[in-house]
Amino acid sequence: MTVQKVAKRLLQLRPIATFIANIRFTPRVLVHRKARLTVEGEVRGRGRLTIGKWWSGQAPRGTEVTVHKRSRLEVNGIFVLHRGVEIRVSRGGALTLGSGYLADDVRIDCHQSVMIGERVAIAARTVITDTDHHDLTGSRGRTAPIVIGNDVWIGMGAVILKGVSIGDGAVVAAGSIVVRDVPPGMLVAGTPAREIRSVTWAI
Repeated sequence: MTVQKVAKRLLQLRPIATFIANIRFTPRVLVHRKARLTVEGEVRGRGRLTIGKWWSGQAPRGTEVTVHKRSRLEVNGIFVLHRGVEIRVSRGGALTLGSGYLADDVRIDCHQSVMIGERVAIAARTVITDTDHHDLTGSRGRTAPIVIGNDVWIGMGAVILKGVSIGDGAVVAAGSIVVRDVPPGMLVAGTPAREIRSVTWAI
């Protein structure tokens, strides 16, 4: 990488926020302009987290990561959050990130447990939530953990709801609402999402 490219990337960062984050936490953290990291709980792991990344020609937009008291964010690989991403880890919640990225305007709402594996691609405007936020008569509880395996591709505008496990190599089509487990290597689509066929893909 040339000196000019390095300098350009450094100019995109919030240097003070990045410096403070790297003193406080074990994962390496890069905080871009108009991004905010608020931590009252715990951030740990041996990975690298980039918050609010934007490409040349784009305008930076607000990206927020909030880790409340008695909650945990763990970063194990290289994970990138693009513009407009909103992550909230509520009290008692645990969010684990492997490697991959969240494209623009993705939202993760973690009240209990959300685990994302390695080499995961999550497209723009996806919503991942492990809670209903309210109690509902006849339901199996307000919250239930979500597990997203390795090499998973989640298409634009998908919704992943509580209690779902998505197997390794699976693909969730754009606009799908996932309410039940997805087998490994399976393409699912629809509202609610249903199995379509076996697939292979690479990030």
